Amino acid sequence: MSKKEEEYLKLMEDNQNRIYRIASIYCNNRQDIKDLSQEIAYQVWKSFDSFRAESEMSTWLYRIALNTAIQFLKREKRHLKPLSYQLYEFDTCSDEKSENKDLEIKQLMHAIQGLKELDKAIILLYLEEKSHSEIASILNLSITNVGTRIQRIKKKLKTTITDQKHGSR
Repeated sequence: MSKKEEEYLKLMEDNQNRIYRIASIYCNNRQDIKDLSQEIAYQVWKSFDSFRAESEMSTWLYRIALNTAIQFLKREKRHLKPLSYQLYEFDTCSDEKSENKDLEIKQLMHAIQGLKELDKAIILLYLEEKSHSEIASILNLSITNVGTRIQRIKKKLKTTITDQKHGSR
C-alpha cells in the first residue's frame, strides 16, 4: 500500500462520523446517506493530491464534503421522499428523561433538514463546535456574516421546533 493510500485511509477513518453526520443532514433516507457518504469519500480521494496544506486538513475535508453534499442534493432533488423521523436510531430506554432527549434531537434534526443548503452547512459546523473564523474559512464567508447567519438560523430552528411541538399536540 502506498503512503498516499495509507494517509487517505487514516483520514477517512478519523472522519467517518463527521462524513456520516454531513450526509445525514442533507439526505432523507439511509440509502441516500450511504450513497452521499461514498460520493464524499470518492471526491476526497480524487482531490487528495490537491491538498496544499494552506489550511487545516479538516477545513479542506469539510469544503469537499459540504460541496459534494450540496451538489448531490441538487442532482437528487426531484427524487426526494418525505422526511422520516427514522433517520436516527436511538437506544430505547424506559427512562423518560432519555426519551425526551431523543425526541428533542429528532426534532432538531428534522428542523435542520428544512433549512437552505448553506444554512445547513453553517449550523452543522457550529454544532461541530467550529469557531466563527473556521466556519468562515470553510464556506468562504466573512466572520460577521457567519455570526449573523448563526443567530438567524438558531431563531428559525427555535421557531420551527416550537411549531412542531404545538402541531403535535
